[in-house]
Amino acid sequence: MTSQILKPDWKMVKFGHIVQNVSVRIDPAEAETDVYVGLEHLDPSTIHLRKWGHPSDVTGQKLAFKKGDVVFGRRRAYQRKLAVAEFDGICSAHAMVVRAKPKMILPEFLPFFLQSDMFMNRAIVSARRKT
Repeated sequence: MTSQILKPDWKMVKFGHIVQNVSVRIDPAEAETDVYVGLEHLDPSTIHLRKWGHPSDVTGQKLAFKKGDVVFGRRRAYQRKLAVAEFDGICSAHAMVVRAKPKMILPEFLPFFLQSDMFMNRAIVSARRKT
């Protein structure tokens, strides 16, 4: 990817420069929310959360997310499961929660970038390296 030709006023940056990886872990029993999002709740055909469970449905540590964050299903990334949170909640530790850095990327654009072939191809290759 570093050999890619960029437009003159563009610059290549690392993913961590445009997003914050949110890794706040929480026990579902202590969550101050009624929303739990598992990978089964993420629908590859939309960036909106249409279904979710309750924290009492699950055990073990989960990740906290805030309204506006993007919940990305990193397990089986090829399924392209992600959603923009419209409320606060907790999600599966098999997801990745990212928050746009507004000075680097428009928050409204982030979910579409994450769905791009370029990002998905990199996510799939990265996931394969970890297994």
